[in-house]
Amino acid sequence: MGQSEAGQDIILGASVAFLSDKVKKIGWFGTQHRFSVVDGTKGTYGFDFMQRVWWMINTMQTQNGYQVLQAKDLTEEHLIYNEIKAFLET
Repeated sequence: MGQSEAGQDIILGASVAFLSDKVKKIGWFGTQHRFSVVDGTKGTYGFDFMQRVWWMINTMQTQNGYQVLQAKDLTEEHLIYNEIKAFLET
């Protein structure tokens, strides 16, 4: 895991040899603080304070056998938006 020169993007990868100049956006959320991003056993997790989203990025295998990155909004998946909202407003 790395960070772009401007500090606005998180870069995930095991090797920089495969990275190209083309970037594909995989989610509408991010993070405002690098310490809110952690590596876990099933992916990379983070929290977006502005969007109030707990998210995860991991790889998924397609039907063709390709590995692609996917981003998930765990806040909606686990129905915890109201709990996060209450916590941030205290």
